[in-house]
Parts: sequence; C-alpha cells; structure tokens
Amino acid sequence: MQELGAAGHKLTGKRRAIVEILLAEERHWTAKEILVKLRARFPAVSFDTVYRNLSLLKQMGLVHEMVLGDGGSRYKLCYSQDHHHHLVCLGCGQTLEIPVCPMQQISGMGLSCKFKITGHRFEVYGYCEGCSSP
Repeated sequence: MQELGAAGHKLTGKRRAIVEILLAEERHWTAKEILVKLRARFPAVSFDTVYRNLSLLKQMGLVHEMVLGDGGSRYKLCYSQDHHHHLVCLGCGQTLEIPVCPMQQISGMGLSCKFKITGHRFEVYGYCEGCSSP
C-alpha cells in the first residue's frame, strides 16, 4: 500500500481489499476468485475493476501474473523482485517455485547473437500429489 501511495495512486477501498485478498493466502489467484471475494464487501464491483487494479499492481511489479496453458491467468503478490519460475498444479492451482532458470542453459548455447531475447516465462504444468492421487 505504501508503494501505491508513493507512486501517486489512490488507496481506494477496493484496491486495498484486492491487496488484502492476495495477502490472505500464499497462492496464485484467478481474477474470478478475487472478484467473488471482493463482492462480499463490494456487491456491485465489476470484473473490469478487478482487472484494472491487477494490471496496475502488475505494472508496478507488485503482482506476478502467471499465464496458464488454457489462456487464463493467476495472480500473486510479489514480495521480492527475485527471478523465478513455477510448477503449476492444473487441479488445485498450487504452485511451487523452481529454484533454477532454464534460460541460463539457453544463454550458454550462443543463441543470443542470432536472436535478441527480451524476456521469457517458464511454467511447468501437471498435477500435485494431492490431485494426482485416485
């Protein structure tokens, strides 16, 4: 909230509530999950409000957006700017950080002189132990 205020953004009730929702559980949230929780306090809130605020938080580097294989996204507050990647459960949405970056190996292949890399994402999809058990 301090970073939002310092950047000149209003600390609206809805914006504060979205941050509180993201803080409530250490996981990646869908915009729909955030909307459902937000409507408990603000019944008339729209998806547009949720997406607009998530976009602002993402632009400021306060929220990480993970794009899933189905085109959907999940959002999580960033506590640091550490570079990391994830294992993502397609069942429950649980995520685990991958402690290494595969780009380190790609960078060592000499491809950078043939292709200018400007960014990357790396998530591995599957099912956690709880979701893959019968």
